[in-house]
Order: sequence, then structure tokens, then C-alpha cells
Amino acid sequence: MVVEYEGYLIEQSEDEPEAFVYKGNRRVMHLGLSRFLDAEELIAAFAECLRISGSHREDGRYDHGDYMYDGEEPC
Repeated sequence: MVVEYEGYLIEQSEDEPEAFVYKGNRRVMHLGLSRFLDAEELIAAFAECLRISGSHREDGRYDHGDYMYDGEEPC
């Protein structure tokens, strides 16, 4: 399943309870989930990760700070 949220694409694996998040054709986050989620739950889980990480600013703009996943190290 793939859902869109504020310019992000969130792709939940069909085989494992995990999801990958993309922005601008680049993977920016991996979510290890405890179970498969429906679309609303998946968006809520991702939004909570953004809130916790501080990557999503109150004004709705993305902060390209230290929290950006570069594909080399686990986030």
C-alpha cells in the first residue's frame, strides 16, 4: 500500500510490518512497525515520527536538518 501525506509517499511492505517514506524520489525514513496498519494508522504513525524527530515544523515546511535519512546510516 502507498499513501501520500504532505508531499511524502509512505509505502508499507506487503511482506513485513515495515514502511519506507520517500520525498522527492529519495528515501528519507524507515518505519519498523509492530503490525500491518491501515492507511489512516500509517499516516498517523508517520506524523508522530515527524513530530518526535522535530523534522516537521509547525508552519508545515520541512526542515532539512540533521534528521534527513541519507541512505547510509540507520535513522
